[in-house]
Amino acid sequence: RSKVILAKLLLENPDVLILDEPTNHLDDQHIQWLTQFLQDFDGAYIVISHDQEFLDQITTHIADIEFGKITKYTGHLKQALKQKEQNRESYLRQYHAQKKQSEKTEAYIRKYKAGSRSTMAKSRQKQLDKIERLTPPASASKAVFDFP
Repeated sequence: RSKVILAKLLLENPDVLILDEPTNHLDDQHIQWLTQFLQDFDGAYIVISHDQEFLDQITTHIADIEFGKITKYTGHLKQALKQKEQNRESYLRQYHAQKKQSEKTEAYIRKYKAGSRSTMAKSRQKQLDKIERLTPPASASKAVFDFP
């Protein structure tokens, strides 16, 4: 019955489709039909799915929602996942480099703030205060269960 309803809705030629887990309860033949339909579809569609193979075949743009932030990627799912990992690695490198430099500058300031180089230490403190600090990378929280 759900296959008939889905086919009827899709064949009404809508401008926009919003599909939530559309491959659930579909066999391989119907998933292939839906894939081809979406590849040929002229309108816009939003698909929410955990079926990575299906998503990789139908996507041209990805909106990744994680930690309250939306990141947009162009391309298929595999390309988006690769770009996401590269972005994460780049951010981690930048974060750690900035943290290391800040710690080095703070050590200099502590060492010389009350001596003959206090003017230089104050100048470095001002520079440090102006820097836009990168936030620590977000990580997925892990659920903890405690069963009595």
